[in-house]
Amino acid sequence: MSQWKEKDIFKLFSQYANILEEQYGFTAISNFIKQHRSINKVLDLGCGSGELIPFLTSIAFQVVGADISEHALENAR
Repeated sequence: MSQWKEKDIFKLFSQYANILEEQYGFTAISNFIKQHRSINKVLDLGCGSGELIPFLTSIAFQVVGADISEHALENAR
């Protein structure tokens, strides 16, 4: 994927990611982890800019984020 297209896709997705994660992702993920207390490591595949990682670190001991987009990872750092 060219760098130009990657940045455009990242910007477009970022406009909607917060809404989707807040309405659907956080609650479902939190409930799953709380039901499975033995979970102490989480791998966030497709982490984007890492917006979910602070939330995940509040309920799991170790969190690692990975994404194919270098632009998104730069924003996560």
